[in-house]
Amino acid sequence: MPGSFVGREDELGFLLDLAGRVGRGGGPVVALVVGDPGSGKSRLLTEACSRIVLPERILLAGYGPEATIPLAMARGLFQRLAEVPGPGATVAALVFDPVPDAGPVEPVRLFEAAYRALAALGPVLVAVDDLQWVDELSLGLLHYLVRAAEMGGLPLAFVAASRPSAAARSLAGSIGRVVAEPGRFAQLQLRPLDQEAGVRLAMELAPALDAVGAAEVWRRAEGSPFWLHLLAARGQPAAELDAVVADRVARVGSDAAWLLRTLALAGRPLAPGEVAALQRWKVARVEEAAADLVAGEVAIEEAGSLRMAHDLIRESVAASVPPEMARRLHRRLASWLEEEAGDDERLLLEALEHRRSAGEPTLDLALRVARSPRRRLIGVDGLRGLAAVAELADPSDPAARELHQHVAALAAELGEHEMALTRWSSLALGPGEQVETARAALAASQSGLQLGRVPDAWQWLARARDSGAHGPALQIKLDAQESALHRYLEHRPQASRAAARRAVDAARVAASRAGGVEAMAGPERHACILALLVSTEAALEADDLEEMLSLSEELVAAAARFDDRMRARALGEGALALRLLGKNQEAEVRARQAWEETRRLILPQTRLEIGAIYAMVLRSLGRLEEVGAVVDECLELGQRLEEFSPARAHGVVVQHLTALSTGDWRAAVEGLQSAAEQEAEPHYRLHAYLERASALARLEPRRAAPEVAQGVRDALSDADQAGCRRCQTEATVRGAEAMARIGQPEEAGRLLARSETTEPSVQGFISWSRLLAIAVMERESDPILAASSLEALVAGAERQGLLLEAVWVRLDLGAVLTQVDPREAGRVLREAGALAEQMGAGTEMGLASQRLRALGVRTWRRGRKAGGTDPLANLSEREREIARRVASGASNPEIAAGLFLSRKTVERHVSNILAKLGLRNRTELAGALAKVEGPPR
Repeated sequence: MPGSFVGREDELGFLLDLAGRVGRGGGPVVALVVGDPGSGKSRLLTEACSRIVLPERILLAGYGPEATIPLAMARGLFQRLAEVPGPGATVAALVFDPVPDAGPVEPVRLFEAAYRALAALGPVLVAVDDLQWVDELSLGLLHYLVRAAEMGGLPLAFVAASRPSAAARSLAGSIGRVVAEPGRFAQLQLRPLDQEAGVRLAMELAPALDAVGAAEVWRRAEGSPFWLHLLAARGQPAAELDAVVADRVARVGSDAAWLLRTLALAGRPLAPGEVAALQRWKVARVEEAAADLVAGEVAIEEAGSLRMAHDLIRESVAASVPPEMARRLHRRLASWLEEEAGDDERLLLEALEHRRSAGEPTLDLALRVARSPRRRLIGVDGLRGLAAVAELADPSDPAARELHQHVAALAAELGEHEMALTRWSSLALGPGEQVETARAALAASQSGLQLGRVPDAWQWLARARDSGAHGPALQIKLDAQESALHRYLEHRPQASRAAARRAVDAARVAASRAGGVEAMAGPERHACILALLVSTEAALEADDLEEMLSLSEELVAAAARFDDRMRARALGEGALALRLLGKNQEAEVRARQAWEETRRLILPQTRLEIGAIYAMVLRSLGRLEEVGAVVDECLELGQRLEEFSPARAHGVVVQHLTALSTGDWRAAVEGLQSAAEQEAEPHYRLHAYLERASALARLEPRRAAPEVAQGVRDALSDADQAGCRRCQTEATVRGAEAMARIGQPEEAGRLLARSETTEPSVQGFISWSRLLAIAVMERESDPILAASSLEALVAGAERQGLLLEAVWVRLDLGAVLTQVDPREAGRVLREAGALAEQMGAGTEMGLASQRLRALGVRTWRRGRKAGGTDPLANLSEREREIARRVASGASNPEIAAGLFLSRKTVERHVSNILAKLGLRNRTELAGALAKVEGPPR
């Protein structure tokens, strides 16, 4: 093609203008070019990419034969991201060198690793040609990266070209919902070139043409740049593409023709060395044939590889290959790919397709795919492909039965539980050894549990038990499954715990016989970990926190260097146990360890779970600014994972509880109500109801009394539905406190009488909460006793590391003391206010100040932020930085990009800042700062 660019100048200018907006603080810019075959999409995309000036360019393409190969398009992207210092190492490990025993690689983990590496690259262009051939999982990756770039304000230019296709419509729809700001997302529909542009292009391609001849070429090409190129170069019109291609193939040598057919059937670029290995030629021979094809304008050399000049040419050549020659080439391609693949599921699937096209057996290749540690990456389409191979295989073949087992297991891993149940049931009823059919029946029971089918789950568990099969791992898993069925399907915590104890006792015996858990074989160790997990959960449900802590420590050791995700989860369970035991300082150490490990190992879904625990621990310790940082990261991560793992109410409660102290408490209360309304699962929803009732009871006990009472009823109802003893106890005890605060001591007493008494020796959170409820009930009847009780509760809270809760109790104590000792009340309230100020707890600080004014005494001595002269005094470091940027005129998207935050996070911070400072808008904020710091620079 000539070096100049003629035709599509307007479209080119538009793309360059759009890409020029990258890095201006607005997040990603996205362009999708759509046109019929031959409309010049690839030519336009190539020209645009050559002119877009960004530090990084990643050029990708889809290929027809790879449309069903998961992440085939993303191969080049992963190769570049794997080179990024730091986060690239995780991409490399997950894509190119996964640890076989570490469990299958999950798409969401790989997507998050890719995003972190992309973010570290800085401004980057990602271009994708022939989007219509991009596989489904690669489309999901592209959407994830654009969504993450939007949330994080990353400087990304994403440009894709496609025929009209389902892939183009799907990506346009999903990205259009994410990048909603006008001017940052555009679709270009390519129409045939008009006569003026077509004539210029024809004369550029064939300088010997005059204007009349060029117009004739344009007319015969019907405005198609592809046909313009072919007809202008040929010098005469041709009615059919096949004739043009056949003419060009006839002009090249036999080696070049063979190479062209190989490229057409391979369906993707091949390097000379790859062709040499495939055809058993010398590299020099390949290069000579490649030069012949390039000269004939049917192939292009690019980045050290050879590819077809156009997809229409590839389709024409592939259709013209004689059947026997095609089968021979497909066999060679399959053999070559098998040798190259190792356990790379993408290359194995590609080889499998070539085998199928060659009419060769595929069972052994399907098994290699199913055994790959990256098997989850093949997605549902790949799963169906493996299932089709299994169905065609001889059922008496042991390899076929193994493939059926892998297909059933993969279906469960991918969430296709209906398919998993059907296949496991068939395997359980089919021929096979006792242990094999018992394992299948157990797996069918597990699928029944996931589907919520009580009869199926119990029936298949009974069949597994009655099979007569033996083996420690199987027996442990059977007891663990029974525990899960009792817990989740029947809400029978005592029966669940009894089965869990049998499982963990058997696991300990098996570990002892093996010489320690580290010496256990893989299946036995997995069974041991499962037993410890269900026992930990059962202990939490039974409110046996000491056992929960002990089991979590055992689980950490069992999962070490074997299952990273389970180890992190176990650390989180231990942190929760320590918190509930009243050992918040120790809980912080363990939660921080889990938080850091989930970041290092890129375990996004586990990180969200740990983040909720860690933030609650930090909040109680009064480290509200650190809570804000954890919450911000969880919110942004949750937005990226929304399609994989929707946020649960218990995970967002801490966000609103923190805002309750640091921002507009009324908005925080409404946020808790919204979280409850959006959560369908009672076990998660009850926490939102409970925290909202508790907050309203403290802040507006008279006005909000009906809402408090309703919130307590809702929380108790959810706790009963969940069947969790610990949640029932907490909801009852804290509900009693809320009812006492709104002046209903009788109902509070009834709830306390209903709650189960914690052992006196256990000085945990629930025991402390129970004593607080009693003290609140005593306020009216015996203020002196109440004051004594509250004073002891302050000391108890500080011993447990409940420092923010201790501030609230001091506020209660101050209120009670106003009746019996106003002077002491002033001291306590000043102390509460000073502590709240140190924590950045504006709501608590405001209450202390309000109650001191009611006493007619001075407030506490303020620190360096005193005097009200500095409007930033009550803001956190993050809020101060955002306030200064707002004052300088930066928009929310610009602030988000500059601080690597999502826009929603910035919006939340700006709302909190205005609420804390009592300002109405950004202009007032800028004016307030200018009085102290001068005009922004």
